[in-house]
Amino acid sequence: MTRLAIALLTLAVPAGAAASDMDVLHYDVRLEVPLGEAITQGVETIRLRVAPGGLDEVVFDAAGLLIDSITEGHVALPFAHEGERLTVRWKRRARPGEVRTIDVRYRFHSGRGLRTTSDQAFTVFTTWGWMVSQSDPGDRATATFRLTAPPGLGLVVTGVPGRERTRADGRVESEYHLRQPWPAYIYGFAAGRWETLEARQGRVRLRILAPPDLAPKLAPVLAETDAMRRFFEEKAGLPLPHETYTQVFLPGAPPQEMVDLSLLSTDYAKSLLEDPHEDWAVAHELAHQWWGNLLTCRSWSHFWLNEGFATFMTAAWKEKRWGREAYDREMTLARTRMARLRGEGKERPLVLTTWKTPGEAGGPVVYSRGALLLDALRRDLGDGTFWRGVRDYTTAGARSGSVESADLRAAMERAAGRDLGPFFTRWLSGLAPEAEDSAAP
Repeated sequence: MTRLAIALLTLAVPAGAAASDMDVLHYDVRLEVPLGEAITQGVETIRLRVAPGGLDEVVFDAAGLLIDSITEGHVALPFAHEGERLTVRWKRRARPGEVRTIDVRYRFHSGRGLRTTSDQAFTVFTTWGWMVSQSDPGDRATATFRLTAPPGLGLVVTGVPGRERTRADGRVESEYHLRQPWPAYIYGFAAGRWETLEARQGRVRLRILAPPDLAPKLAPVLAETDAMRRFFEEKAGLPLPHETYTQVFLPGAPPQEMVDLSLLSTDYAKSLLEDPHEDWAVAHELAHQWWGNLLTCRSWSHFWLNEGFATFMTAAWKEKRWGREAYDREMTLARTRMARLRGEGKERPLVLTTWKTPGEAGGPVVYSRGALLLDALRRDLGDGTFWRGVRDYTTAGARSGSVESADLRAAMERAAGRDLGPFFTRWLSGLAPEAEDSAAP
């Protein structure tokens, strides 16, 4: 994975993502972890609350899943699975505010949403490629995962570990619980043959899971992760949202944030060991634990709040760790990317209300221009005011979990004591504001 790769990663989502006709309250997923090219089976119970107005059907995202049956109690429900949208029709019309529970039985191949080899498996971005779910980032739900892994394979899943039992055939069935609501798109798991490095700092447990030949070499990375954690806590004004944070290094894994996990590749780990300055992916994914996970864009139209913030906070960490020149290099890299995109005719605003999916909202603009917006705001306001605004935005946003660009503007205006409307209009809606910024180096 190259240094540029993180700016090119996009999330895939069905073209007609589900409308907000319901609120999912809880997912309960029972899954056999597959290896190789095997088909695996899943059973899922979904508890939901019907939106005001009632409805005759509900729509979920289900990319590449083979749906065998959907029932409510013992009653089979009719459904239509067209493309990547799963429409479930009620036998009895749902009343406004009513809580309903359905059971889904399904199968799927590894590929989209889950990548497998003969000795490892891990989820990739598209949660709806391995479970039926809602893809909207503003939808949050609790979850229970009951996963069964082959013998001899380690397993880590988003959530707090629960009961574990070994079956007669040697397979291990493990429970994990997300007791606080989180967006489904950051659910995930990994299975592999690894060793564990662990460090405790007060209430926080940091872990690295990596292949046995690599794990012992990553102790310095664990120490650096703790230093990053303390830096981000200071800037956020909030502690790490979870008592345990795990980084999983596996061959072929893309950099990816999950609720309380990060996935990184073994090739990246080797490059980091060769040059500790290449700490960008560790920092970026850890930053998402605050900016992207704890605070999530309310809709994909404001996706830059996830990725622009993580990119900027990576640069801020580099300034703390390696000096101002390291920060300036990150900003120069972002400007270079934006100049290239302009030359290729791929420039666009940071926010458009027409964006309904991460595929539409993603791409390098939200990473690079988002980081440059925050850099320009920092230079305009000065460090003291800027970081006070960041803490206000983060702590206020954490109370609801979902944020929009207007929330950031309001927090920065409170810190600055003045109107920032023209600044945000130019950066969110305009083209090439970074090129027009006279303060840019």
